[in-house]
Amino acid sequence: MSMQQQTPIQFLHEGLTQKKIVYYTFEDGHRNAVEHPKRIASTTPFMRREIVFHLPLFMTSPVWKRYGYSLKNVEETLECHHTMHLYQLGLLHDISPSNSAVKVAFSKTDALVFSSKMIIIRKILSQVQQQHNFPTSSCLDSKRFDHVPALPLVHVSCNVLNKWKRHIPRNLVIMDGGHWDHAWKFRDIQLVPLWMEQGALLMNRIISKEVFDASGRNTDALSKQPIPVTVGKAHKEYYGVEEACFLVTDEAG
Repeated sequence: MSMQQQTPIQFLHEGLTQKKIVYYTFEDGHRNAVEHPKRIASTTPFMRREIVFHLPLFMTSPVWKRYGYSLKNVEETLECHHTMHLYQLGLLHDISPSNSAVKVAFSKTDALVFSSKMIIIRKILSQVQQQHNFPTSSCLDSKRFDHVPALPLVHVSCNVLNKWKRHIPRNLVIMDGGHWDHAWKFRDIQLVPLWMEQGALLMNRIISKEVFDASGRNTDALSKQPIPVTVGKAHKEYYGVEEACFLVTDEAG
């Protein structure tokens, strides 16, 4: 499918769910993508394909845009993710894997084997480069190596950094969650401070419990468990998700 024929990816539940609907017609033995069924003649048979994924948030374009990822940042981030998720991302971008790229595993009938990451990453980068204007400068942290993938940096004033440092909770046990009096509104999301790391403040994105539950996001594995969070005097319920960033300042003091 060419870039002009691509249908947009829908980002639902504040980006937790990625959905794409594509319509196809069949003529002369060929499958042709059509943007909308209204463009299909009433006598022409067509097929509707709907795909829904819950990809890691750092694999999604709204996150790249939010922090100002360069194309190299996107590549470095994708390299940190499972090959299965990369092929799912490829499907969202209308990249059909070859027959040799995804195979049924011989050891287990309900398992799949995926080929090299680099092939699908190159195809994804080629596609997204045509769809987005990426800045040339990097936004990713290069000093703290405990986070995979590397987290983006958000540059703020010294006053803003010090303000949110004062909201770091005491005796935080991360999987038990915690309570914050306030959350920081950054662009279209909310963040709460967790702790300091080498002069930078780690901020975690929170999403309302109602939105998270509605998304149907899989939380079976321990690594996918959201962090229970309450905010404000009303103790409104949120979940901390995997999206995070570092607040840093270039000002002295």
